Amino acid sequence: MPYTTPVASYSTTINGTYTALTGIQTISIDRGRQRFQDPFRQSSCVIELIPANSYATALAVGQYIDVRDSNSSSSPSYFVGRITDVNRSYDMPYNAGTGAAPGDRITIFATGGTGVIGTKLYDNASFGSGPTQIYEQIITNQSGGRAIMCLPDAATYGYVTPAASAVSNYSGSALDLVNKYLRTDQLVLDDYDSKRTSYFGYSTFTTIAPLAYDTTTYAFADNTSSGKYVGIDYTSSVQNSFDVVQVAPAGLAIQTATRSSSIDNTLRYDTINNSTSDALSLANFIIATNNQPTAVPFTITTNTKVDSNCLTLAKIPTPSGAVPDVPTNFPIGSTATIAFRGTNVSGTVQGVQTTFYVDYASVRVFFSPTLGTPFVLNSSTNGILDTNVLGYP
Repeated sequence: MPYTTPVASYSTTINGTYTALTGIQTISIDRGRQRFQDPFRQSSCVIELIPANSYATALAVGQYIDVRDSNSSSSPSYFVGRITDVNRSYDMPYNAGTGAAPGDRITIFATGGTGVIGTKLYDNASFGSGPTQIYEQIITNQSGGRAIMCLPDAATYGYVTPAASAVSNYSGSALDLVNKYLRTDQLVLDDYDSKRTSYFGYSTFTTIAPLAYDTTTYAFADNTSSGKYVGIDYTSSVQNSFDVVQVAPAGLAIQTATRSSSIDNTLRYDTINNSTSDALSLANFIIATNNQPTAVPFTITTNTKVDSNCLTLAKIPTPSGAVPDVPTNFPIGSTATIAFRGTNVSGTVQGVQTTFYVDYASVRVFFSPTLGTPFVLNSSTNGILDTNVLGYP
């Protein structure tokens, strides 16, 4: 399948007319995180283009922008969000007749739903009750003017989220608070394709899912045309292994798990567990699944020149039907198998960086060396058990 450059389009309203940008040189998109213990950060999209002579609608902060296979709401998406900065760089010398120079550039900076969460700061905020709704309440918090809707998946995935009273009178970043809940529930977060529609007034979306919610096993190999990659980094680091894990649940005593090791590395994990027993269970789970002092695959780089299907991992979660249905795909948190010089290993996708050029696209994937992928029913990679994380809660 030949490579086709994606289309970046913008609009002043979520459901308005989207204008495709011309003269694009590169599009760089960054989602997720690098290691399992990292907090989920704001997604980012940077678009560099050669300026047009004029724009019917001037580019401006706050406009909606997306990157898709085509300029259509039904087209698969690589990024959906809002413009945060527009930078214009002028080159010298310039053509006096046109007023332009070959090196003139416009750089557009944007962030997705996770970034919109990150811009919200709470001051003595309290939230309603109900563990399966808590993410919605924290992120939307209509009284606080939250312009985002979060879609937690069904409670059948084993939430351990406490009552909302655990975060009464909260002051701080909404994204920091969401990350505490994600650590507590061992869930992952990503942007979500709004299909250029709003829902009860919300127009920028995120979604949450358990590890391996996306049952697709993404395969990478060094000896086949399918899933082929061009570079792999092995990493041996104290950031991959711990001999002491301290889980610090809000308002409760810190729970500690240890193992015999010469690494001398401690992980502090802030959560909002219901009880000290749940927190201790989580500490034991983390220390058992993060014992990897030897080098393991940390990143893989592939591109459309060697694998025309590699952009599947770059696509953000898409609703199964009308917004806000649960997503059909969720690459972050999914399982990947890696074949390297006769050795086969598996890992968990933690983050994806995608760069689109005029003639090809490059995808860099970050993996967690942890064995912390939950055992999913009928999974040939992770065994056969239940849908909850093994040993937790």
